[in-house]
Amino acid sequence: MASGIQIAEYDRCMKVEVEDMFYVQYNPPHSNQSSFMEKLYEHPYQNDRNIRLVALDGDKVVGFLGFLYWPYLLDGMEMNTFQLANLLIDPDHRRMGIFIRLLKHGINICEEKRVGILVGFPIEKILNSYIRNGLSNTLDLNWHVKLLNPLSFLKKANLVKPIFAEFSTVTPILTKNTKKGFTLNNTMEFNKWRQSYSIHNEYLYYTYHDERGIAQFNMKVNVRRNVREIIIGRIDTDTDDAEFIKHALEKLIKILRHKKVFVFASCALNSNYYNKAVLAALEWNGFKKINKKIHFILKDLNIGKDIFRSDLWELFCSDIDTW
Repeated sequence: MASGIQIAEYDRCMKVEVEDMFYVQYNPPHSNQSSFMEKLYEHPYQNDRNIRLVALDGDKVVGFLGFLYWPYLLDGMEMNTFQLANLLIDPDHRRMGIFIRLLKHGINICEEKRVGILVGFPIEKILNSYIRNGLSNTLDLNWHVKLLNPLSFLKKANLVKPIFAEFSTVTPILTKNTKKGFTLNNTMEFNKWRQSYSIHNEYLYYTYHDERGIAQFNMKVNVRRNVREIIIGRIDTDTDDAEFIKHALEKLIKILRHKKVFVFASCALNSNYYNKAVLAALEWNGFKKINKKIHFILKDLNIGKDIFRSDLWELFCSDIDTW
């Protein structure tokens, strides 16, 4: 444990130091990390809600932990939920217990603010640190993958914007307030905030409808070593008709294959969710579960009500702040 380290609330005079730590830790492909941090924490949707803490060694900022308001519904009613966001520790001050002190201080503030649930999606190497400090790894999101066009990486072509809509042209299907359990509340205000800090990623939408209902697929383009992947971040529908969801996903897959742009498609979700319609649609359309997971952790501060039942959480990979 480092002596002399103080935990304090973030002040705007610390902005440059925090941004420098962000750049060192994440090395983002774009250089304007200042704009990213401002849009993430100081957008009108978050500015009066989020919690930002710093660790100070004298006057020097050596740690940062952010908590973002994240609108989950429980049986159609919005809860006061926060998500653990950016964790930054100066390289010369790691392994000194700074993260634990930031976390405990943040939890105390959450309790004072009557936050109901604290959630997070930590990477493997810090998962146990959260568990040792009172958060539960209630469930994991499982990745499912489908091969589309193995030779697509050889094709130099524009992506599929003429077929798929971009965020700015789409009105997301709002979560039905009659849905059972815990689910993300995709309001327009929430999505506009997310759009503001996600401009360096390429997101696409596909909407399918017939007489049975509407299905909307929120997708992200991911390119690694010239291998193009389409990640299905979320599947929203206004119906639980399993056959309709299977058919809607089938139509999307046919379009993706016809365009011959992506090598494979992937989707991560909570396979334990009580409504198996989306999982069944993935399996029916040839998606295979792989040995890769996204950890989901939570801490119940004042909710109760079966919060640790994994079958009540509808979760997709786009429920993560910067998926």
